[in-house]
Amino acid sequence: MIARRIQTLFALKVSLWGVALPVTGLPVTGLPVMALAEVGRSQPPPIAPPAASPVESPAALPQSSSQSPLLSPQSPLLSPQSPLLSPQSPLLPLNIPVPSLMTPDLPTIGEFSRYQPQDQTIHLLLKLGDRKVHVYQGEKLLASYPVAIGRPEFPTPTGEFEVFEMIVNPAWQNPWTGEVEAPGADGSLGLRWIGFTKMPNGVIGFHGTPNVASIGRAASHGCVRMRNEDIVRLYEHVKVGTLVRVES
Repeated sequence: MIARRIQTLFALKVSLWGVALPVTGLPVTGLPVMALAEVGRSQPPPIAPPAASPVESPAALPQSSSQSPLLSPQSPLLSPQSPLLSPQSPLLPLNIPVPSLMTPDLPTIGEFSRYQPQDQTIHLLLKLGDRKVHVYQGEKLLASYPVAIGRPEFPTPTGEFEVFEMIVNPAWQNPWTGEVEAPGADGSLGLRWIGFTKMPNGVIGFHGTPNVASIGRAASHGCVRMRNEDIVRLYEHVKVGTLVRVES
């Protein structure tokens, strides 16, 4: 009785993992080999990947931003009457000046020299006819001082020279007697000496003098006399090697 009931049950279609197997006439002891093979091949169906979201799909992205209606010339956002571009727009900062485009100051061909590096070298220009010495830095005039120059029989030489000797509080030796004067403001050479050339009758240079009445005249033996306060200032401008140009 029990065996018949079992056969009847197996005569029904049995559902294993979703697969119906006809097993009519099976013995009680088990399923045939064919049925076992079918059972072994029966696996849960694979899970298909989710479909791509339209937002993430490359095909759903715009091909070019130039087709965007917001960037079109006819877009109301780009219109001069757009409230977003109004000075009263809350999106724009208030009271902030907008810098304007400026044209750079480009030199013309004739003005190129003013953009070149300028000579900053100090040099002296002694104008005998004006009785003045001028201090230049490149092309710029820094100072001018009145001077006394050599008498006609002992003229101050003209030409280009270089400072080769500088002395503070120089002492003068009389070339005829050999006597040496004490240095100082009352000495024949004053407070400073700046030698720039040698002549057969001695060294020629700028120096101070207590005889201020001679300034502006041709009164020396070839040297260039200056007031003591002026020679001190001139001394601060020059150094050994400074160019001295003497013109008539």
